[in-house]
Amino acid sequence: MLKAIRVFNPLVAAILRSRAHRLVSGALLLLTVTGRRSGRRFTFPVMYARDGADILVFVGMHAQKQWWRNLRGGADVVARVRGDEQIWHAELLEGDREALAGPLAAYLRRFPKAEGTVGDDVVMVRLSCGQ
Repeated sequence: MLKAIRVFNPLVAAILRSRAHRLVSGALLLLTVTGRRSGRRFTFPVMYARDGADILVFVGMHAQKQWWRNLRGGADVVARVRGDEQIWHAELLEGDREALAGPLAAYLRRFPKAEGTVGDDVVMVRLSCGQ
């Protein structure tokens, strides 16, 4: 699986940066997160759903990933959404399914098949522009 991601992510990122972004940018955005301690920038594609003016990202298999931990307490990130790159404020949403029922429902309306990947503990990111 990890090998596939190492091939898939750069390929999708290249498409999202190109004029051909329309092929995938309705469901995927390119997110750049800065490491709190290292200061390194990490860029990768993630699936997203709109929630009004905000964007919701569900962090699937969050226990196996590290990037979202850099967003605790809030952080500015760069997101390329539908070909436009801008700074967004990221708020980390952590809790059980009940505590995150609203944002999770908004995400699952867009991606109903993701229901099967949601466990008891949920990690999501809310991106807000202009804050």
